[in-house]
Amino acid sequence: MKYIKDRKLNGLVNLIFYMIFWINVKIYSFFKILILNLNGNKISYSVIIFPGAKIYNYVGGGKIFISKNTIIHDGSKIMTYGGNIYIGKNCSLNSFSIIQSSTGTLIIEDDVRIGSLTHIVSANHVYGKDILVKEKTVSQGIKICQNTWIGSSVVITDGTFINANSVIAANSLVKGKLNESGVYAGSPAILKKEV
Repeated sequence: MKYIKDRKLNGLVNLIFYMIFWINVKIYSFFKILILNLNGNKISYSVIIFPGAKIYNYVGGGKIFISKNTIIHDGSKIMTYGGNIYIGKNCSLNSFSIIQSSTGTLIIEDDVRIGSLTHIVSANHVYGKDILVKEKTVSQGIKICQNTWIGSSVVITDGTFINANSVIAANSLVKGKLNESGVYAGSPAILKKEV
């Protein structure tokens, strides 16, 4: 009987720590969102931002819009250097992923899941014989349609369009238009299976 009492006590202690953890996360999220919204962004107060996640507006304007019930996990970064970033409702950005917009628009529609260590960057540097790479960027923008699952360590480059109900396999490189709904994999990512 002693074992069962201890087990129940351990469960209660775990529940208390779990509740304290979520209360701290919700308090942190509220103040982080308040500060971001005071700076001209529009982020729903139902968004959960874990401590350690970074959301920045850098030089050049650009705003960040995040709809309700989206989760931004620890170590993730969302950065704008002039372009706007739109993230729909019920999305998740897992740990150590980066979303970055330069001058173009980056749109992630509703119900998109983004795996850890994924990089989504809507900008390219202009290069040439008489051009310094650091001085000029161009951007066509990125659009990821609803109900898309992006695996871990995926790189999505500027000018990409991913159709709804698609899956991007881990470690893929995505560039260009993925017009058909399906499973894509590889570097560059190609259609492996239609959905």
